[in-house]
Amino acid sequence: MKVLELLDKLQDLVENGATVPFSTKIIVDPDEVLDLLDEIRAEMPGDLKDAIRITEQEKMIVDGAQREANKIMNAAERKVKELIDSDEITRSAYNKAQDMLKKANTESLNMRIGSIEYSAAMLKDLQDRLREMMNTIEDNKIELKELRKSAINSRPPEVNEEK
Repeated sequence: MKVLELLDKLQDLVENGATVPFSTKIIVDPDEVLDLLDEIRAEMPGDLKDAIRITEQEKMIVDGAQREANKIMNAAERKVKELIDSDEITRSAYNKAQDMLKKANTESLNMRIGSIEYSAAMLKDLQDRLREMMNTIEDNKIELKELRKSAINSRPPEVNEEK
């Protein structure tokens, strides 16, 4: 995932920045930081496309499960009709067909629930990752603002007077 790689680069830039003497503050190139933030913003739509793709896959899974359930139910109904036509085993056949219908409905429901739960988990995971990335970006922006203030405040007086 490209966004995570870009965030790692941003973190490396912050971690490996030159330190200000007698301080825990660091100096980073604002252009590099801003370039990385621009790249991160450009990559974010890719993650959103992943979320859309996952949603579409979930729909395909649910639709496939519904089609399969319909096939099973249609086969069970045909079987019920065939068995009812047979006088000798009508009662037994009817019961078996009802059991088949129950099983088909249960399988269909279980398949649908499973696919929905899977899709929900995938979307939650993606949402958590996106939230974490956004938090990291916000933290980095705040830290950059603090670094900028520190850099401005640590200028020699003659540099401040030039402005």
